[in-house]
Amino acid sequence: MQPLLRPPAARWWSRLGACMGLGVLAGVGGEVLLRRAGRRVLEPHQLTGPRVAVVLGAQTYPDGRPSRFLRGRLEVARRLHADGRVTTVVVSGDDRAPSHHESQAMRRWLVEAGVPAEDVVLDAHGYDTYDTCWRARHVLGLDSVVLVSQSYHLPRALLTARLVGLDAVGVGDDSVRGTATWRSGVVRERFALLKLLRDVATRRRPDASPPLGRS
Repeated sequence: MQPLLRPPAARWWSRLGACMGLGVLAGVGGEVLLRRAGRRVLEPHQLTGPRVAVVLGAQTYPDGRPSRFLRGRLEVARRLHADGRVTTVVVSGDDRAPSHHESQAMRRWLVEAGVPAEDVVLDAHGYDTYDTCWRARHVLGLDSVVLVSQSYHLPRALLTARLVGLDAVGVGDDSVRGTATWRSGVVRERFALLKLLRDVATRRRPDASPPLGRS
């Protein structure tokens, strides 16, 4: 006798229950991993030795101006370079949209702010945090980096780096703390963690095109 097929509604509820269960497990385990990764967030004066900074991309405007969030990240990288704590700055962003190229806008801002053009490397295929960290390790061949982003983003970014084999510490920007965008970003981090776990579980392979090189 063949088993009775469950009605569509029952199958839907079953799938929903499974997804919720996985979400709870990922949330509990992910929170522990994020807390551990967060211990690698440092103050600039704690960095020792010359390092490479990787600035994660964020919104730019069609006229080429970085958003306030992105300017905060770039200013952190500029200060680290000016203080001699990093020797090279990799700007990693999404350059697919013809109206605004993140990495090129990031390079332009840094050079205008006084960072020598030869110390800036463009990575035009940093479509998300996973892509940036994976490419830093497997395309740019970096072993150890300083990730630069907003403070709330760094624990997940550092966890991502660890899961793709990249040794990283982070220096965060808090210049936009308290804004509505900051608060919504904190909420989005929980959902982004689920995407990270899926990317790692499926061994998603990002675009492996070479970087554009030094500006």
